[in-house]
Amino acid sequence: MHVTVLSSLSLFARDDAAQLLTGHLAERYGAVTRVHYDDRTEGEGKVFYRIHQTLEGESASTAREVRLGEAEDCTSCFIRADLDALLSENAYDRGACLLVLPTGVSTSVVMGLANHHSHLAVESACLACIGAELEDDLWSSETLSSQGSTSCSDERSLGEFFAAELAYADTCVLTRHPLACHEPSQDERGREILAHIAPHLTVFRSDIGASSGCGCHSFTAVSARSMPGALHLPESLQTPGNSSAGTSETASATPEEPAVRRSSTTTGHFTTVLLTSPHLIDAQALGQHLPAIVQGAVRVRGHIWLSSHYDERVAVEGIGPTVWLQTHRPWAEEPSTSIAITGEDLDPAELQDLLNRCTIDGDDIARHLLQETNPR
Repeated sequence: MHVTVLSSLSLFARDDAAQLLTGHLAERYGAVTRVHYDDRTEGEGKVFYRIHQTLEGESASTAREVRLGEAEDCTSCFIRADLDALLSENAYDRGACLLVLPTGVSTSVVMGLANHHSHLAVESACLACIGAELEDDLWSSETLSSQGSTSCSDERSLGEFFAAELAYADTCVLTRHPLACHEPSQDERGREILAHIAPHLTVFRSDIGASSGCGCHSFTAVSARSMPGALHLPESLQTPGNSSAGTSETASATPEEPAVRRSSTTTGHFTTVLLTSPHLIDAQALGQHLPAIVQGAVRVRGHIWLSSHYDERVAVEGIGPTVWLQTHRPWAEEPSTSIAITGEDLDPAELQDLLNRCTIDGDDIARHLLQETNPR
């Protein structure tokens, strides 16, 4: 079964993209089955799905409605269980299948099922969003549960959901809200942000279509992108020394082109700056300077060699107004610091200087490690 998964935070964007993808898949495979889930949890706790089949130019639709039980108050959990049963029937193994998830339900639900069904192959994971609202979603502190996107207590912000879906997705469909009057420049800002924080995506507009086709799902690539602190660098920064894995330092500087300038790129309104250091970062100094480093950044990601956890890789993640650090794993490579920051009006030299103020080197490292191993 050739499966394409579609997720979204917007009902309008999701349905618009579903129509477009159905036509695209029909041209490629001839036969398409669209399993279109909808969430109607307001007050009654109902979920229903429509199955729309297109076979050799003819279409047919069926629908089924179920009520969430007391033990199944999570839409994501219900969808996972229902899809597991549905896909086990092998009833939709002809041509392609488009799984349209309820708003706020992650693509990871389907990816987990793919490991248990040998006949199910996820060929593409698509994310639909309204281009002009993308930036607002990243900055939003509203949670999925407060927005009503899920029936369970999901305290992730809209930005956290969106950032995770960008890692899972290989394709993004940009749409326009039918009731909104957005300027074309607002739609373009959404495309510019994606080029900086998710350069792996195949991006197209719903009103133009997928002339080059959708992207291709790769479990290996998804695992690398979803790793805490993965850099997701724009293409212009993806040199052998600045890979998306973020394990190498910036290429050596020259008098004509300082390293800090080679570690930034600007597209339209947005700039991505790559800050690097081979030195240990003092945790107290970082706590003092980090607010200034990430101020105004729509997305922050990377890893830090931090004095308080010097034997562990510390991932840094920032989505809109929220920035956090988390220990990830022991160092498998030479410890270093690489932080990618995307935002407007960023000064690469100033940001690198702020990071440099946090470094510990030479005799200071020895003294620090001695204090850590022999505290008084």
